[in-house]
Amino acid sequence: MIHTLLVDDEPMLLDIAKLFIERTGEVTVETAESAEEGYGKIKTRDYDIVVSDYEMPGMNGIEFLRTLREEANSIPFIIFTGRGREDVVIEALNYGVDYYIQKGGDPRSQFTELVHMIIRAVEEQRVRINLEKSEKRFSGIFNHLPDPTMVINHTGVVIAWNKGMKEITGVDAVDIVGCGDYAYTQAIYGIREPTLIDLILDPHADIAGAHTITHNEHDCIIAETDVWVRDAEFCTYWIKATPIYGNNKSVNGAICSIRDITEKKRAEEALRTANEYSRSLIEAHIDPLVTIDAGGLISDVNSATEEVTGFSRDLLVGSPFSGYFTEPNEAQQGYMQVMEGDILQELPLTVVTSGGETMPVWFFASPYMDPDGDVKGVFAEVHRQFPSMCRDESLLYETNRTEPCPAEEKTARQ
Repeated sequence: MIHTLLVDDEPMLLDIAKLFIERTGEVTVETAESAEEGYGKIKTRDYDIVVSDYEMPGMNGIEFLRTLREEANSIPFIIFTGRGREDVVIEALNYGVDYYIQKGGDPRSQFTELVHMIIRAVEEQRVRINLEKSEKRFSGIFNHLPDPTMVINHTGVVIAWNKGMKEITGVDAVDIVGCGDYAYTQAIYGIREPTLIDLILDPHADIAGAHTITHNEHDCIIAETDVWVRDAEFCTYWIKATPIYGNNKSVNGAICSIRDITEKKRAEEALRTANEYSRSLIEAHIDPLVTIDAGGLISDVNSATEEVTGFSRDLLVGSPFSGYFTEPNEAQQGYMQVMEGDILQELPLTVVTSGGETMPVWFFASPYMDPDGDVKGVFAEVHRQFPSMCRDESLLYETNRTEPCPAEEKTARQ
């Protein structure tokens, strides 16, 4: 139901208008015999629309409209008057009148037209309000997106620029929205040339800078590029560009998100360097070294392991470690013991090589843990057993040597 305030200094017209308008069942009418009375009623209750005569004693209809608009009251307003001068119409439009209708003619037709105007004006107002709310919601969401994000229309004019873009460029939205001629690339890269987002509008565009495109399908382009930012710091950006479609499925523009992945890239490079260093240390070890994951599968080996077993690294990695011994149960039990946090020393096992030969070994193992102290797997070292050798403190001595091994020497002193 539409609640209407009808203002006119003719009581008889108010009664007739109220009767005709309310017969539709869509509109209710409350009347006022002056603009001052109508203004007072607006202060005490809510109306959906005002229909006012122009020429009235005291405050006229346009002065009434101007007063409401100066108070930022955007209620729909219709001037309903017998005056049809052009200057009155222009003045009413200047103050934001929604419709203007002249009195006279057949009352039935006149009030039918007035009802249509009332319904149309209120519907338009409701659409405007919903649109404003939607735009505010969009603006709130857009401005608080986790990544710097911008939008351009089909001509390359910036139509949206969130707070994240301001943070990485130093350019405020009010200074760039509405700008074309590659203003966005000037803000981001310091040059006015096409960049990744322009490939959405023109797939054959010659874009500036060294972009490593990692994805380009299904209306989505993703790339990485190195950028000198405004404070002369070298950064790596991850960029994603996608099209914006209109109702006819034509491309109306493009949206682009940027993510600073500099620290991620540095961490990846540091990890790669550390892995290469660790790998070189493992490979330099003369004894077989094996890492076993939490599922009991071999996750890595060195070249010494390949030489001893006769199996290649590709075959060893991903296979159950206990399957390479003649005593798989003992090997598995030792592995489980280490997974519980123990350190295993000199477990006697026998390796089966790729040629079917057997080789007695000593199996040493210790757990490796994550930063939280949880055991993630097992690091193992294998030493061949030599029957003609004795062991003490991980040193091997031939038993036929003239000098005693450390264990024998220690016993003799005692």
